Amino acid sequence: MGRITFNRAADFLAQQLQSGDNVRRVGVVMRASLDDLADATKQIEGLVHTAWDRLRTAMDEQLAELSDENQRNAMRFSYAGSLRLSVSEQLQMLSTGHHAESVSLAAAKQEKCPFEVQRFLAHVCRSQPATMLALAQNNGTDIRTLASLATHQDQQVRIAVAASLSGRMRVSEPKLTEAKQAVYNTLVRYYESEFAPYLVPVCRDENQLAQMYAVTKQSPSYGRLFVENPFTPDQVLVDISTSLSLRLKPGGATVASEAKQQVEKRLMTRSDVAPEPF
Repeated sequence: MGRITFNRAADFLAQQLQSGDNVRRVGVVMRASLDDLADATKQIEGLVHTAWDRLRTAMDEQLAELSDENQRNAMRFSYAGSLRLSVSEQLQMLSTGHHAESVSLAAAKQEKCPFEVQRFLAHVCRSQPATMLALAQNNGTDIRTLASLATHQDQQVRIAVAASLSGRMRVSEPKLTEAKQAVYNTLVRYYESEFAPYLVPVCRDENQLAQMYAVTKQSPSYGRLFVENPFTPDQVLVDISTSLSLRLKPGGATVASEAKQQVEKRLMTRSDVAPEPF
C-alpha cells in the first residue's frame, strides 16, 4: 500500500477557493441527549450557541494558516452564509481588500449578496470584469444593480445581464415591472446580436422587435427567434421569408418557409374576421 499523505490546511482552503463554488458551508458535528434535561428549550439554545462558537473557532484556526489578509477575506466571503457576516463587516472587508479581485469575486458569488455590497462592487470594482460577470450571473442580484451593469464596457457582462433579465421578465413581479422594463430598454438601446436569444423571446413591442431585427446577424438560429415570437411585425417576417442570403445557409430555407407560413396565417385570420363589404 502506498503512503497516505494529507494536504496542509492552507493548501486545501486555497484549492477550494479556486474551485469557484458559490456556496460553502462548515459543518460542526455534535451529539446530545435530551433525556436528562430539565429544560429542553434552554439546553437546545445552549447547543446552538455552542455550535456557532465551535464554527467560529474552527474557521479562525483555518484562516490563521492563510498568510495574506486578502486570502483570509476571500475565504470569509466564501463562508459568509455560515459565518453570518453582517453588511458592515462585509463592507469593511471590501474597503480594505477591493483591489484584490479574489476578494471582490468571492463577495459577488455569495448566495445572498446584500444590496449594499452589490452597490459597492458595481461602483468601486467596475473595472474587474470577472467580478462584474459573477455579479450579473448571481440570481440574487438586485434589479437596480443589473441596471448599472447594463451599460458595462465588457460585452460578456452585458450578455450576462441580458440572460439574467430574460429569466426575470418571465416572472410576474408587479412591483418590479417598471424597473425591469427600464433595464430591458437600456439593453435594446445598446443591442447586439448576441443579446437576441435572451431579449427577442420576451419582447412584446413590435417597434423594439423591428429595431433589434435590423441589426441582428442574418442566420437561421437568430431568424427563428423572430419567427417564433407572436409579436414580431409582418414586415420582419416577410423579410425573413424572402431573404436569399438566409436561404443559402444550412437550415435557412426551413426558417424562411416558417416565416412565410406565419405571414399567410395572419393574413387568413384577418380576412376571416374582417366585415363583409356592402
